[in-house]
Amino acid sequence: QAYASMMDHITFLPCPGNHEYMTGSLAPYLRLRVAPGGALSYYTLRWGPLQIFSLDSNEPLMAGPGQNVMLQWLAEELDSSEAFWRIAIFHHPPYTAGKHKDDPFVALVRECLAPIMEARRVPLVLNGHEHLYQRSCPVFGAERSGAAGGTIYVTTGGAGSALYPFAAHALAEYGEARHHYLRCRIEGGRLALAAVDYEGREMDRLEIAPAPVLRSVESAAGGAVGLAPGSLAVARGWNLGGPAVPAVTVNGTPVAVLDSSATLLRFSIPAMENRMALVRVETANGSAQVEIALAEAAPALFPIQQRNPARAGELIALQATGLGQPPKRLRILLAGALAVQPTAVAGASLAPGLYRITFQLPDGLEAGEIEVRLEAGGALSDPVSLLVAPGPTTQGW
Repeated sequence: QAYASMMDHITFLPCPGNHEYMTGSLAPYLRLRVAPGGALSYYTLRWGPLQIFSLDSNEPLMAGPGQNVMLQWLAEELDSSEAFWRIAIFHHPPYTAGKHKDDPFVALVRECLAPIMEARRVPLVLNGHEHLYQRSCPVFGAERSGAAGGTIYVTTGGAGSALYPFAAHALAEYGEARHHYLRCRIEGGRLALAAVDYEGREMDRLEIAPAPVLRSVESAAGGAVGLAPGSLAVARGWNLGGPAVPAVTVNGTPVAVLDSSATLLRFSIPAMENRMALVRVETANGSAQVEIALAEAAPALFPIQQRNPARAGELIALQATGLGQPPKRLRILLAGALAVQPTAVAGASLAPGLYRITFQLPDGLEAGEIEVRLEAGGALSDPVSLLVAPGPTTQGW
């Protein structure tokens, strides 16, 4: 009834608290769920640059980390999220010195949920349970974070019920026992958060601007073959692209960003004699860097795109990177032993560092799926699969 006049034009994203379990063991709450998977008490929703993770910090946490389906789902969803802004909402605050500091579910959240948030650099978590307002410092590994960035936990439990006194906590930046609500506004890579009391006065204000975090830099073709001068590379992390394309340098040399998102950047390693490369990413919110080792050549193959099984005599096209700068001596290994020479090697116009290599499929291969590897300068790529059909043909593909 309190929200009836708003529910026809404002999106509501609920999550269950402990009181929802006191009424029909969550049945009324679950009746609100109309989306696919509505029988679950947790979900995620992507809305433009924002992805909300609504979690159930009650019974689902009691299964334990090893068997907890929600925790496994959450880790996978956060790892695969491409949203710049990832915000989690769940009821029990992990870090509190208030009335519920000894609540067993608060302890479970601190043990099970908070490490997932912090390890994946979720910038903001909204909680309830304590009837007050509390904002934490950025937290990483259950401690005040430094340059690594961290998660800010905001307890917003002053919606109208009787208030609890605020008790200072080692990780608390600000707190107050006052009725309030929150306003959050996202503008690009910055989020403004304001706590507003029942008379419309701002109690607290904070701007969150997550700095980029680099998790890895590897070959864009995947695998574990490493990188070389000229390789098409992919950097993975958080808060990378998104609102604007970041600046990327390798050993101080600016490189063009070929593709960018909040969690991924594609670029080419420039030609260089140095076998150590410092990759640095700069955004409006800060910078991150990682040092990587380079090989003389680190060949890597992209999966072969194939509509039909290939036959002897056909020209097969490979997409490759990591051939060295300039490209080193090449040969192709089939089925683990048979070596053939490329018929042509051409730099593709798709991206710097990407090559198109063709070879003619020889006779004598057994029908079925065979391994194809590329050797460049004595270094071998990971294998990719090629489906071979018996018998020759005069048609190419």
